[in-house]
Amino acid sequence: EKDAPAVEEPVPDGSLQETNQEATTSSSTSTTAKAASTSIASAPVVSKLLGAFAAIGKSYSAHLEMRPILTKSCTAGLIFGLSDLLAQNIEGGSSKSEDGNKLDWTR
Repeated sequence: EKDAPAVEEPVPDGSLQETNQEATTSSSTSTTAKAASTSIASAPVVSKLLGAFAAIGKSYSAHLEMRPILTKSCTAGLIFGLSDLLAQNIEGGSSKSEDGNKLDWTR
């Protein structure tokens, strides 16, 4: 097996330092391979999510133009409901109300 040639690399003080290229190359190759496999696997998922968000955004914009008050009212209700659900889960998601439900629907 051949030894990798020594390479001179700049050091912060302006001088050059010899390093073994084989060690540097193998560690950067493994890091690059891991990053590439992760990005390849997640690329279709990200693409689908971006497409879904774009479609939702177009639909929301169209509804805002057609019926602005109804669209904003529905949006506010959705945000309020989700924020209350999250607040109840943070506050005490494990405690149950009188009827055995985890959520307090009258709150």
